[in-house]
Amino acid sequence: MSRLRSRFRWAGIVVAAALLAACGGGGGGDPVYAISGTITGATEVTVTLTGGAAPVTTTTTTDGSYNFAGLANGSYTATPSKAGATFNPPSSAVTINGANAADINFAATYAITGTVTGASEVTITLTGGSAPVTATTSSDGSYSFAGFANGSYTATPSKEGFTFNPQNSAVTIDGAIVANINFTAAAVVVPGPPTPLTGTIRGVVASNASGLPVVGATVTVGTNIATTGADGSYVLTGVAVTTRTVVNVNANNYLMGSKVTSVFAGDTNRVDVTLLLANTATLTSLSTVQTVTVPNSSATIMLPTNGLQTNTGATVSGNIIVSVTPVDPSSNPQIMPGDYVTSDGGLLESLGALNVSIHDAIGAALFPASGSSFIIRIPVAAARRANPPTTIDLWYYSAATGQWIQEGTLTLGGTAPNQYYEGTITRFSLWSANQRYTSTCVTGKVLDAGGNPVSNARVDSEGQGYAGISTAYSAADGSFTLQIKANASVILTAKTTNAQSNSEVVQGGAAGTTCTPMGTDLRLGSTVVGSAKIKLTWGENPDDLDSHLTGPVEGSATRFHVYFGSKGSQAAAPYAELDVDDTSSFGPEIITINRFTPGLYRYSVHHYSGSSTIPSCGWCWN
Repeated sequence: MSRLRSRFRWAGIVVAAALLAACGGGGGGDPVYAISGTITGATEVTVTLTGGAAPVTTTTTTDGSYNFAGLANGSYTATPSKAGATFNPPSSAVTINGANAADINFAATYAITGTVTGASEVTITLTGGSAPVTATTSSDGSYSFAGFANGSYTATPSKEGFTFNPQNSAVTIDGAIVANINFTAAAVVVPGPPTPLTGTIRGVVASNASGLPVVGATVTVGTNIATTGADGSYVLTGVAVTTRTVVNVNANNYLMGSKVTSVFAGDTNRVDVTLLLANTATLTSLSTVQTVTVPNSSATIMLPTNGLQTNTGATVSGNIIVSVTPVDPSSNPQIMPGDYVTSDGGLLESLGALNVSIHDAIGAALFPASGSSFIIRIPVAAARRANPPTTIDLWYYSAATGQWIQEGTLTLGGTAPNQYYEGTITRFSLWSANQRYTSTCVTGKVLDAGGNPVSNARVDSEGQGYAGISTAYSAADGSFTLQIKANASVILTAKTTNAQSNSEVVQGGAAGTTCTPMGTDLRLGSTVVGSAKIKLTWGENPDDLDSHLTGPVEGSATRFHVYFGSKGSQAAAPYAELDVDDTSSFGPEIITINRFTPGLYRYSVHHYSGSSTIPSCGWCWN
């Protein structure tokens, strides 16, 4: 019986000991507990626990966990730390009250830093997290984003009026701070009003009758105005760049001259203008029908009774000055205004023209009265008297656009060689018997004296056998493409402000065929010592005239002689050549002087054949 009681006594002691161990006590001491958790985003993080008798530390294991054991009830603070990292939360307050404290967790975060140069107070936007965040650069251009977990982000700078290089930057955080995400700012240059592109037009105005300069002529291009000097020259600066502008020239006692040109930025174009003397007659009244004719010509205008009025519509009183001037473009197509282009871009040839202008005694322009019309007769051009068409379109020239506008038709009248085209007009202008032609094209190159390509050179074609011109400008490589009359022969010449080329005859192909290439380049003469071109045309009789040029030979007492039997050379002495020798029509014959040698040059015309005399044949040279 005593043995049984003894057994029960020892069993009770064992149970009591087990209960004490379960409550953290033992051996009769106070109970103890543990604080544990996990840190993500970093390894080997030091965790410091304060609040006990003395701070204690531990280091996270490979899975990021940590544990503090043997802790009594009380208040503690757990603080993780690692160089280059921050933590969320920075620390955690922990209270042990009769139980272990678990899941005291932290997440490691990092900073993204950089600098922006070239601008202040730049906004940096960081995307890639839960929501975009922004920062502004400090006074030294630096910026910083703190507290970001591992992951991929994009930093983008912005400020009005600036661009940035790079535009943005991809950033990857992987257990460490990311520094030097730098940007360079550049101010956006806001352009002001564009500077108008302009060029210069210069040239010489001369009389077709004498070849002498016309002094005091007024030259206008839009609002640009110049006056010719004692040598007939003019300069217009600040002319707007365009592919087509009109140069109009007015001078007392002459018909208005008008040419079309292109204007290139920063470049100078040469536009020479030849003026025709006006043929005038004075009427004292229009109380009856009046007919004004031109001596030795079929050119005529018939004015109806009281057919004129002032610009205000008033009846005309006093003397009336009627200008009726025939223009024969077959002698020199360049004397016609414009460039033989229609208002719809077509190309024309002229069979004769007549300029009509009427003003009062003080020079004020007069106009057709309401309902009035005027009969005109345009002499057939000398080169087209053989087989002129019986009817032809009537065109007038617009000095505003430099184009020809069709208005009415003309009928052939008279008897050869004094045939004319007759029609009716209702306005005063330069009227022409024109017909359209089908075109083809020719290609070539313009070179300078050294064989280098020349850009923006003007290339003119002049028809042989038809009165018409066309114009093109050379490209950067000196090449050009020019429209000419199909199946016709033309003379091509190039020029710049201070030089002109040889003249070359080219035979055009059929319409719609491939462009005809020139066999010879157009080579400009010397721009240092100058160049010149002499052009001779004539009428029906005598039927052949010849050009002769003599001049000095450098380093010799002898003189050179250029004519049909010795045509000379532009590439070598005498640097003068008979480019075009005509034997079958009314010219032109062209001599080009590539460069001058000091001394006397003499140009002569020889009456080769025909019964008439040179003074009466209607020849002219330019």
